[in-house]
Amino acid sequence: MFNEVTLPYGYKLQNWDYSYIIDNVQGQGGFGITYSAYRAEDNLHVAVKEFFPNQLNLTEPFTQARMFRISTKAV
Repeated sequence: MFNEVTLPYGYKLQNWDYSYIIDNVQGQGGFGITYSAYRAEDNLHVAVKEFFPNQLNLTEPFTQARMFRISTKAV
């Protein structure tokens, strides 16, 4: 389910405390994409939700800021 808009398998997201590795695309819709991933430091499975602001140019996917939310519950 990966395509030119989704993050590729193995992509590493880094925040202040942890890094997360993208594992698979779980779903894709009008507001964004949900990925399964794991936290690199301890292999905790998480859901990563990527939100698309209205102004995001999806024809050039990695050229603008992307917004993410990480959830460790009910993954």
